[in-house]
Amino acid sequence: MDVFVWTRMGVESGEGLEQIVRRKEAERVEGNGQFWWGIGNSLGPAVRNAAREAGGRLPVLFSIMLGRPRAADSAPQMVWR
Repeated sequence: MDVFVWTRMGVESGEGLEQIVRRKEAERVEGNGQFWWGIGNSLGPAVRNAAREAGGRLPVLFSIMLGRPRAADSAPQMVWR
């Protein structure tokens, strides 16, 4: 079985999904194709090891969160960027 990273995405830190994708695309362009996307939980050493075995790259699959965002995600008291 091929290894990949799967994460759900939606409202986070008061930003809607469209805003997040636009910001991440700008980061990707500014970083010459490299950027970081936090996924909210630890993946542990297994993913790091799988990435090494795959030559340093793993596919990532994003799916949209179907539930309503938590209040802390849609209207946080404070955001650091």
